[in-house]
This record gives sequence, C-alpha cells and structure tokens, in this order.
Amino acid sequence: MSKDSNVKEVRVLQDFYESINNNNYTLVKYYTTWCSHCKKLKPIFDTMSIEYTELNINEYLPRTFFDKTFDDLPTFFDEHINIDYISVECEIFGSFEICKRWPGYPVIEFIPPNTQTSIQVSNNDIEEPQHEEEDMPTWLKVFTKIDEWMTSMFSGSVDLDDVSFVERSFEFKGSRTEPRIKDFMEESIGKDYERLLIDYLIAHEDDLSKDDEILKAYRQWKQTFGNKFVKVNDILQLLSSDAKTMDENKLRDLLFQKRILSTLINIEEQERLKKINQDEL
Repeated sequence: MSKDSNVKEVRVLQDFYESINNNNYTLVKYYTTWCSHCKKLKPIFDTMSIEYTELNINEYLPRTFFDKTFDDLPTFFDEHINIDYISVECEIFGSFEICKRWPGYPVIEFIPPNTQTSIQVSNNDIEEPQHEEEDMPTWLKVFTKIDEWMTSMFSGSVDLDDVSFVERSFEFKGSRTEPRIKDFMEESIGKDYERLLIDYLIAHEDDLSKDDEILKAYRQWKQTFGNKFVKVNDILQLLSSDAKTMDENKLRDLLFQKRILSTLINIEEQERLKKINQDEL
C-alpha cells in the first residue's frame, strides 16, 4: 500500500483468506499485469480504496418486505461498516481456484464478512535442519530464500484453495467506473442483508418469544399460500409479465420472496434426502 492507495496486494493465499474472513466487507480486484483493461482499472480502484473505506449501512438497507414497509428491522451489522480493498495477481495464482474460475480479467468481487472462518491452514510440524547463513555460499542463500517464498505461498494449498466464500460474494458486471462500482457495493450490501434476514426469519419462525414486526409479517405471509412450488410459479409469472413496469421496491420484494421460497424448498429437499439415507442404513 502507498499514500495514494489503501489496496493490499495479496502475495500468499493465507493473506487472501485472512482478508475475506474478517469482520469487514472486502472488494477484490483480480488482474494480470499484461491486461490493458486491468491497467485502466488500477487508478480507479486505488482512488476508491481511499475515498470509500467506510459506509453508513442504514442508507442502503431495503425496508419493504411482504408488501409492508418497516422502520425497525433486525440488526446484523454495525451502523458503519469498513471496506477493505485487496488485489490478486492471477499470473501468480492462476493455478488456484480463486483465479481459475474467471474466464478473463479484470474481475471485481465484493465479499461480505464471514463470522466463522472455514479455512484451516496446514502446519508442518517437521522442521528442516537449518544452515548458518554466514556459512552458506551465495547461490545457496538465494536458493533458500526462493524456497522459503515458494513454501510460504503453497504450503497447505489444498486446504487454502477453497472458494466456498462465493456463496456469499457478488461479482461486479458493467462499466468499471467509480460511480458504478460504488453503486454495486451499496446494492450488494442490501442483498447481503436479505441473505441474513432470510436466515433469521427461518430460524425464528417458531420462536414465539420473538414477535418483532418482520417476523409477524413473515408468519402471516406463509399462511397466505399452501404449496411453495405454486407460490414460486405465481411470482415468476408476475415477474415475467410486469417486471419492466413494476415499482422498484415491489420488484425487489418479490425477488426476496422467491429467494425465501427457494431456500425453504432446498431445506426440505435436504431433509428428505437425509431421511432416505438414514432409512437405508
């Protein structure tokens, strides 16, 4: 990082996973040194890393759910959230999934915080015998430094090369301008809030000790339909016919409802498969 940039350049995989699994949001730039579009993006990304290091989350949260507008909603974040900026040179990490999954560069990815780090770094308990550096010939010193660097980069790579974080991340698509990227971050924060809200609603649906307004609305909404697949189909038909003329809040709310239904259907399917496996044992 320099005074003109707060971007952290990833040099080892462990640094990447430590960055994306902390309590901040992380904007990641994947690039190569030979890519002309990557070179154009660099000053924009550097400037943003200085100007947008903190955002007031209340400005970007959706408020309309289940055809109702809420003033008070469950809180999953601090009011002000920090944004970290990191860049990944895919000429170095091209053989790893964090880069292999992209068809071209540059790519911008926005990764929300993860409360539990699933990555376990492998540790080698066997230490190699050490040479006294002053007794080593120059060629061996150079070789040793290179070997140490390679080891630090690839040690534990099987454990580290994990892209399960994509389940909570957002890929930027569009014109790579500062206003568009900022809008993308704000929209992604709202979508991430919806993800956490869905988890909250499903987890506390039957918890009668919790009776906040959004939970009441969710319970009432579920009583308005019987078959989840039919409800999903109704939403899809409505989106197909009216999405272009629909109010923005209404459109987002319908997509949110479809997302909840998809989650509920997936949960039921997992439980069904689990029961089948148990019966076969």
